[in-house]
Amino acid sequence: CLHACQQLHQYTDALQQDREFLVAHRAEIIKVVTHFGTKQKEMAKWSKELRDLGETARKAESAAKQGTADIEGDLGALKNQAQWVTAEIKKFGTERPKIEKDARGDPTAKVAEQARLKLIDLNKSLEETVRDAKKAVLAFGKDHPDVESSIKREVQTATDEVSRGESLLKDGNALLLELLKLKQTAASQKKPPAAAKPPAPLVVTEADIKKSVAPIVGIDPKDAKAVAEIGKLLKGMPKEKWGEGLGKLAVKYKSKKTDGKAMAAAVLNLPAVKKQLQPAAR
Repeated sequence: CLHACQQLHQYTDALQQDREFLVAHRAEIIKVVTHFGTKQKEMAKWSKELRDLGETARKAESAAKQGTADIEGDLGALKNQAQWVTAEIKKFGTERPKIEKDARGDPTAKVAEQARLKLIDLNKSLEETVRDAKKAVLAFGKDHPDVESSIKREVQTATDEVSRGESLLKDGNALLLELLKLKQTAASQKKPPAAAKPPAPLVVTEADIKKSVAPIVGIDPKDAKAVAEIGKLLKGMPKEKWGEGLGKLAVKYKSKKTDGKAMAAAVLNLPAVKKQLQPAAR
């Protein structure tokens, strides 16, 4: 509350820049200033009385000379900063295990990338809070070098929280570097899946073409050119396309047979060809 009173002093000073507003709201501003000015003195007195329990009159006089209201206000601000550090430490400790688990599962996966980004945000939030609290600790020590032992203990508690936050931040940054290296290593080791090998072409010998295939297509087995075209077709086309190709050859060589699908089925049923298909069928 004393910290809030100090902030209200700052806000009141800022109002001095706007003379028109100050004049227009003079009554309200006087009411507010009078209220928190009185309350600040009252709360500073309460705070001092609580802190002075068990302390000697000499220490009480020393604290009064240093400006009790200022000390208590600055101490309140410092304790607030320390509490924010404590909250960030708790948050980090709660979220880190899941982040690390997600990032290590498959370092190249999307969930791992999201975990690393979350760790970056977590580190940044802790870093900013620790930095502000450390500034507050140093400023308090500079502004109030000689304070009573009870205040020193509270300042030391805040200092300890800052140290804990700094240590945790160091671990968090080290973990982030480790997870990034893990991603790089996994990415370099991850090989693309092997492409499926195309099935081996079926082998139909020239002798089988002359003896069996040519008659199926209705072509003269003695026609060397036609036999060569059949061989080229059977070797160069997948068996699913044989019907179309054999039908065109039949038309080209003016065969009486025109059903290419039936021709392909007959060729596939030849013993020499059928034998090659048996391993694939198993």
